[in-house]
Amino acid sequence: MDSFKQSKTSLDNKLKEDVKQVAKMLQVEFEAHESIEEYQADVDKKSYLNEKSWDDIVESLKSEDYQFDERILRRYHLSLMNGRMVILSGVSGTGKTLLTQLYAKAVDADLLIVPVAPNWTENEDLIGYYSIIDNTYHDTEFSLFLRKAYIEHEAAKNEKRAPKPFHVVFDEMNLSKVEHYFSKFLSLLELRTRNNEVRLIFQKDDEITIPSNIFFVGTVNVDESTEDFSDKVFDRSQLIELTLNEENIKNYIDDFIFGDLLFEIWLIVRKAAPFAYRTINEIIQYVNCHNIVKAVPKDLFDEQVLQKILPKFNGSHEEYGKVLNELVVLFSSHELVLSLDKTQSMLKEYDDYGITSYF
Repeated sequence: MDSFKQSKTSLDNKLKEDVKQVAKMLQVEFEAHESIEEYQADVDKKSYLNEKSWDDIVESLKSEDYQFDERILRRYHLSLMNGRMVILSGVSGTGKTLLTQLYAKAVDADLLIVPVAPNWTENEDLIGYYSIIDNTYHDTEFSLFLRKAYIEHEAAKNEKRAPKPFHVVFDEMNLSKVEHYFSKFLSLLELRTRNNEVRLIFQKDDEITIPSNIFFVGTVNVDESTEDFSDKVFDRSQLIELTLNEENIKNYIDDFIFGDLLFEIWLIVRKAAPFAYRTINEIIQYVNCHNIVKAVPKDLFDEQVLQKILPKFNGSHEEYGKVLNELVVLFSSHELVLSLDKTQSMLKEYDDYGITSYF
């Protein structure tokens, strides 16, 4: 309990600073409501915005030069508003985590990104545990963040203002079985849709209400290293898939010296071995270092196709034969020697055995 008291004191001190920062937040006049229940319901509906209009949020993301589909942003915005739990899926590097960061910044939310570990198997991995050895509850970063959100919510209620929103992002949420480490929250999320007063018990005499200003988001990739979701998870979530927009990709690499060639490669491989903005950024940064090592830019581009794009081919995908053949023709015409040699080797393996890999 001493550990918790120290944590709570620390959070209280931090809260004093937060209160100053939220002084300009959306004010809901209590006198305009007939009861505290009506007032709190109005506050809860508005707390996710903090005075930020839809136009404000859109402009905020545009100012960050983030390549996004406005409809995706709208879906994310409304899903948070109505569902309280959102799952973002898509090819690695499409900007799932970046979207959560920029959106949280746009609505002045506190943000915690929780990297999910493959060995998480129970609730204690997420929210901490009580140890009988030292008679202490061992909080996690996540449980401390929940406590902080609760303290802010209670302070806002007493001060008759909208609470500051708190966003939790479970990065690569399905690296472990969600139904195991997140089971307690799946049940609480279901209860919270019917009753705002849902209690989370850490230990005896140590519990909080899951506040209305806390929002849960998960980012997921779908590959051989991840776990599938059950209907129980989908029933309690809003699922949004971030797809790659052809026009956005083309515009994004338009100023790159090999932008046209990279776009041709992207068009060829997107159905069999797709890549997104993260890979594109790394390729551009690598090639732009040509002056440092006094190298020919095309040689560095060739190295990046070899190192960043071809390793994505792994398995017996039915499109591999067609795609690799097209890449052989393209690499040959542009004299990408390293990439051509590797692609021909991978194609031969696919033709011989119906399966291929980089190694």
